[in-house]
Amino acid sequence: MGLVEASLERGTAVAVVLDRVPPEAMEEVRLHLSQMLREQGLDKSPIFTIPEVDLDADKMIAAKHTARLTGWLHSLAGDSRARSVVIRRTLAGALASLSDRTADVTAAADRQVEAQEHLHSLARSAYQDAQKGIEAGVADGSLLRGEVLARWQELVGTGEFLRQIEVGIARVRDRLTSFITGKQISAEPLGEALQVVWPPW
Repeated sequence: MGLVEASLERGTAVAVVLDRVPPEAMEEVRLHLSQMLREQGLDKSPIFTIPEVDLDADKMIAAKHTARLTGWLHSLAGDSRARSVVIRRTLAGALASLSDRTADVTAAADRQVEAQEHLHSLARSAYQDAQKGIEAGVADGSLLRGEVLARWQELVGTGEFLRQIEVGIARVRDRLTSFITGKQISAEPLGEALQVVWPPW
C-alpha cells in the first residue's frame, strides 16, 4: 500500500508540496496534480507550490516562495482546535482500518502455521524413511560389511547358492556333532567381528 492509499484509509490529513517546478510550467503542472489528487479522493488537500529558483546567499529558498506553506504550518500549530480536528480524524481513520489490517495479519499468521506444519511433516517423513531403511538393512544384513558380513553368513547361512549348500551340509554335521558331544554352535566369531567394526569411529 502506498503513502496516499494509507493516508486515505486512515483519514490522515495530507498537504501536498509541489516544488522545483519551472515558473512557466507551474499552472499546467498544478492543474494536472489537482486532477490526480481529486481522482484519489484528496481534492480537499491543500497544494503548496514552490517554483524552481536560485538559492539565496545562505543557500536557502527565499522566504517569499515558501510563505504560504510556512503560514499554513504556523496556523495549524497555533490553533488548538484545528490540531484536535486533525488528530481526531487521523485516530478515527486508524481505528477504522484496524479490522482489515488485523485480518491481513491473521491470514499471514495462518500461512506461517501451515508452512511450519508442512516442514515438520517433511522432516518426520524423512526420518521415518531412514528408520525403515536401517531396519530393513539390519534385518537382511546389508548394513554389515567385510568381516562382519562373512561371520553373519557363517552364522545364519546367507550367501550364494553353492555356499548355502555347503553351509547346510555343515550345519547338519555340526548339529550331529553337537548332539553327540553336547557342544553348542558358537556365535563368538560374529561377536568378535562386531566389536572390531563397531562403533565405526
